[in-house]
Amino acid sequence: MSTPDMTFTTPGPLGGTQQGVRSRGRGYTKCFQLLIRSRILLPGSIKEAHERQAMIGYIVGRLLTALPVLCGVSLVIFTMQKLLPGDAAMAILGPQATAQELTALRAELGLNQPLQVQYWLWFSKVLRGDLGQSIQLRVRITELIVPKFKNTMILAAGALTISVTVGLLVGALSGTRPHSLFDRMSIVGTIVGASMPGFWVGLVLMYVFALKFKLLPSTGMYDLRGDGGWLDLLRHLILPTVTSSVVATAIISRLVRSTFLEIMQHDYIPTVSLDVISLVVSSCEYFRGHIEPYAAH
Repeated sequence: MSTPDMTFTTPGPLGGTQQGVRSRGRGYTKCFQLLIRSRILLPGSIKEAHERQAMIGYIVGRLLTALPVLCGVSLVIFTMQKLLPGDAAMAILGPQATAQELTALRAELGLNQPLQVQYWLWFSKVLRGDLGQSIQLRVRITELIVPKFKNTMILAAGALTISVTVGLLVGALSGTRPHSLFDRMSIVGTIVGASMPGFWVGLVLMYVFALKFKLLPSTGMYDLRGDGGWLDLLRHLILPTVTSSVVATAIISRLVRSTFLEIMQHDYIPTVSLDVISLVVSSCEYFRGHIEPYAAH
């Protein structure tokens, strides 16, 4: 004979039993702790705050790491420049300058100071945005850099647009169709693109499209005989942007392909694909059922 269950319960405050309330409370607590640890059902504000703090910490850490690297690189470059043969005062004044003029100019530029003092004077000026004066052109270096910065940003934006767009498209198509002809061709193309040096790609493109077929210009941002519009700018940007984006496009494509292959192995992907297919089929049937009567009339 089986003994009857002798568990006694007392009514709880909400109509249940105290034992049931305690068991449900423990279950809810464990479930909530599990969700908090897995970060699945966190409230939006808490989750966004955690992500924002993590991103800010990552950016601050990277900036703090970059500061000593930049200081070390500047020290190495400054030391190597001082070890090179030549005299800045002689280059500025020319070979006909007298010894008194050279001495006065070295004192004005601080070239007669110890090496560590020269580095500190140069570094303090750089922190204030003073990059010095060009020896050959006799103008401030900032006046030479700032006008060219716009062209650099235009070129960088064009290369970034091409590399991200083409890299995402090729990587997605290759990752969703593994072992296909397109996948094999994209693998070969990305390996070749990542292996080719940029200067060689630029020379080949210039020879083919600028010298051989004369389809695109090889230098400049605008044509001297043109109107200086957007079409003229785009024609001049094609070759440099494609050259600058070859390596980046190959790397982005390989990363996107590997990410797609990893995601496609998850168990929920076939279910999502079936749901999407069924939704598309049902939508087509719905529209066909509503459009055919009107088409018949």
